[in-house]
Amino acid sequence: MHDLDELASRLEIQNVIAKYAHAVDRRDFETVRSCYHPDAYDDHGRYKGDLDGLLAYFDRLADKLNSTFHLMGTPYIEVKGDTAWAETFAVYRRDLKGDVPVLQGLRYADRFERRTGQWRIAHRLVILDWEHAAGGEPPLPSAPEWLRGGLGENDPAYALFGEARAASTR
Repeated sequence: MHDLDELASRLEIQNVIAKYAHAVDRRDFETVRSCYHPDAYDDHGRYKGDLDGLLAYFDRLADKLNSTFHLMGTPYIEVKGDTAWAETFAVYRRDLKGDVPVLQGLRYADRFERRTGQWRIAHRLVILDWEHAAGGEPPLPSAPEWLRGGLGENDPAYALFGEARAASTR
């Protein structure tokens, strides 16, 4: 049985994940900011870097989009003290102006840290598993900068959860 602190931590982490999806789809970038620690790192495909750069990237991209939609799955979470690792499956729909909508199967592989009592994202990897253009037209493949899903040790999330396994043996 999990203790109450771990259960509360899991719920707080799930809420951050849901809040991120809600905010990014509405272009509420200040709420997106609140999901991350100020010194967080994000590998978001074409953008890799700090939080301010991520939000500037989202802002530039917003002018090219009619809409986005995140359908988030239930995250798999491992908690060890003030660090947690979460993997969340998502179906993401982007509708670029002048292009057919594209569906992507993504995973968010996150390291969360609890600082001053708040769980926030400290390190995020966005992993692309598949994509499909609406209407059956094959889309141009996403940029090669995207991390791609794989099996076993070839999957980018594998190392992240290796941290979790190592932490649980301490």
